[in-house]
Amino acid sequence: MLGADFDKFYYESEMYLLGKEIVQLGLDRGVFYKKEDGSVWVDLTEDGLDHKLLLRSDGTSVYITQDLGTAMKRYEDQKISRLIYVVGNEQDYHFKVLKLILKKMSFDWADSLYHLSYNMVDLPSGKMKSREGTVVDADELMESMIQEATRITKELGKVDDFTEEEANNLYAMIGMGALKYFILKVDPEKRMLFNPEESIDFNGNTGPFIQYDIIYARILVR
Repeated sequence: MLGADFDKFYYESEMYLLGKEIVQLGLDRGVFYKKEDGSVWVDLTEDGLDHKLLLRSDGTSVYITQDLGTAMKRYEDQKISRLIYVVGNEQDYHFKVLKLILKKMSFDWADSLYHLSYNMVDLPSGKMKSREGTVVDADELMESMIQEATRITKELGKVDDFTEEEANNLYAMIGMGALKYFILKVDPEKRMLFNPEESIDFNGNTGPFIQYDIIYARILVR
């Protein structure tokens, strides 16, 4: 619905095995160390951080283990010049650690890792938190945007001469345009308040207003 697609999927259930191989390689090279309980750690104190757990005492992996495996797999598959992670700023520390570990492992591509960090999104009722049940499901949000676009467009009487298919396509374009623009116009490093009603306003600095102006300009050119 947003016009995004994916070339490849990397499943956590597969990547943790590769991650464990990297951890073993780190142990062999003396980059990591094992505690008496069998857990594996890396010492990052010289870099101003702390000791990071890589494998639990029972041999099970943690998030960083999977990310180590995924990073290597993505690089091997794509031979990319930049490995970009688009993840919220609550994970800044995690990706700083990930990059540092890869560099300690002497992978020459470690410097290509880049965390495109973005700030959090608030609702008019407060911060979106999955643990508190205030998280917004993407599908529900997009559907609500289309419904709001439908309501406002009908009230303005702008689809009286449209077929049902044409009108539905218009509602989707307006709703998705409003959602994309409202989020993209804010600097990703800044915290933002997402208000669905404001985003779909047909006046002001909004997606629907810009879409209307573009169409009007095209009519004038023709």
